[in-house]
Amino acid sequence: MAKTSRFKFVPCYDWSQNHAAKATDANDAESMNVSSGGQQPHQRHTFIPEVFRPDGTRVPRRIRCVAGCQSCQYAYDKVVRETPQLVKNFQSIGRKGLTVVNTERGHFRHEAGGSS
Repeated sequence: MAKTSRFKFVPCYDWSQNHAAKATDANDAESMNVSSGGQQPHQRHTFIPEVFRPDGTRVPRRIRCVAGCQSCQYAYDKVVRETPQLVKNFQSIGRKGLTVVNTERGHFRHEAGGSS
């Protein structure tokens, strides 16, 4: 004789429109260019653990997305002042392209360039 479950399946759907909601400066790979600059929106900074090469050297991250970006510099300076323990994990995104961001995160083999 087959056992019947004491649990009953009850489908529950979530039709909320808020799942697509995001801040205007949210990190969004879909809105990024492959290379830096261009017409992509300026995205907020994030914190990613440091990435090291096989030889033990740290993969460098640029503080500014593009030369002279005051928004990225301000975000970095604020982290230095308020939470210095997080500076090593700081990554500006700004108008960096996908190639630079992924290189800084250790996903590509070529270099992103030094700090600016």
